[in-house]
Amino acid sequence: MTLLATTPQLREGDKAADPMAVVFEGLGIDPKRVEAETLERMSDPEFVKAQPNPFRDYAYPQLNRIGLITERTASKYRDAGLAA
Repeated sequence: MTLLATTPQLREGDKAADPMAVVFEGLGIDPKRVEAETLERMSDPEFVKAQPNPFRDYAYPQLNRIGLITERTASKYRDAGLAA
């Protein structure tokens, strides 16, 4: 058995599966605009640093405390913005 769907049907299926699309539509908000604004904010390093990050804030210090973070891994985490 083969199932075929057209592109509009797939888009409607995706929208039905995405609760935020329903909320945005109900509030009259353009989801593409929200996505573009979010991507723009996430490309700003200062904005990203200001956001809570469970790994950076909780896991990394604990791993470092028990000696599981080497200088090599520490530099990789810093470069990725996952460590202070």
